[in-house]
Amino acid sequence: DLLAPARLDLARRLHQASFVDSEGRPRDGLAARELRRRLALAEIEVLSLEDNLLAAAPECLTSLPRLRLLTLRCNALHTLAPEALLAVTGLTSLDLDFNRISDMPPELARCAGLRKLCLAHNRLQELPPAVLELTELQILLLSSNNLDVLPREVGVRLQRLRVLQVDGNNLYSLPAELGRLGRLALLDAADNHLPTLPPALAGCGLLRAVSVSGNPMACLPQGLMQLTRLEQLRAARTLL
Repeated sequence: DLLAPARLDLARRLHQASFVDSEGRPRDGLAARELRRRLALAEIEVLSLEDNLLAAAPECLTSLPRLRLLTLRCNALHTLAPEALLAVTGLTSLDLDFNRISDMPPELARCAGLRKLCLAHNRLQELPPAVLELTELQILLLSSNNLDVLPREVGVRLQRLRVLQVDGNNLYSLPAELGRLGRLALLDAADNHLPTLPPALAGCGLLRAVSVSGNPMACLPQGLMQLTRLEQLRAARTLL
């Protein structure tokens, strides 16, 4: 059990905290319980609070310095408070799907190690600028929002992207700069208003799956069909 040493260390700290203070004096019960709670929270790396009707991020986030994976999907969030984001800058995964989010504060950019960001099924009308600062992102889920433009900077700055989902928005075009995403393996642009795809996507040599279903698309770029790793092409309900 690779986690056994960590568990033993935490158990030892909790045990010690329940009996003596820093000077070796006995603790009263209430202080001991509070310290045990704080020490336990300080060790949490994964927190899931989905489906709780939360209208704001819980205050306990400020007590979770080691948090890496945070799930707040299926709540009633309109945004995340700056102080909440500043308390969890070590995150690698943030799931905010199925909320009411219309914007994200600049402090999101402080979560510089974020590799997965889920913002699907929200109320975004534009991509929050802070997202473009997250250069370690590998998975970006933006399905079912109200986006009418995907910024060209997505293809310029988010060079580590492997999965990009923008299906179910109001997009009439995709930026040619997406062709710079050399690691992109999955692109889902279904259910938009796209008449075609940018020919530059032929530059995504690792692309394995593309979905353009539900778009008024009459043709596909020739280069797309020449991608040697392409395994799935979904184009139902188009004009092809």
